[in-house]
Amino acid sequence: MIGEIIKNYHMNNDLDTGWIPVFSQYPSTIDEPKQLNSIQIYWQDVSGNFDGEIEILASSNPDTSSIGSKIIVNSVSNINDSYLLVVNPSFEYLRFIYRKNNILNGLLSITLSYNK
Repeated sequence: MIGEIIKNYHMNNDLDTGWIPVFSQYPSTIDEPKQLNSIQIYWQDVSGNFDGEIEILASSNPDTSSIGSKIIVNSVSNINDSYLLVVNPSFEYLRFIYRKNNILNGLLSITLSYNK
């Protein structure tokens, strides 16, 4: 099951998704939560200085966090070479923070894939 948490977000604004549960409560035939398997991050049509930042934070307690990864937006597009992160979580929550810095425009998308 795929869930797009961000689709074509205008990159001229900063973004903080807030905490997202790693275990989804989507309906299931076996009535079990679905576990996050992968994260895909991509952007396109970026203009300005290529210095935007995407941080992926992880936590088992939303009052604290650890930086899991930091990605620099360093090109016009990564649509043909997007970031694909395989996840085997031992944590409860994820959070994505985008800082535009000197990026003027562009479109950002983040997709989460859960087990079936």
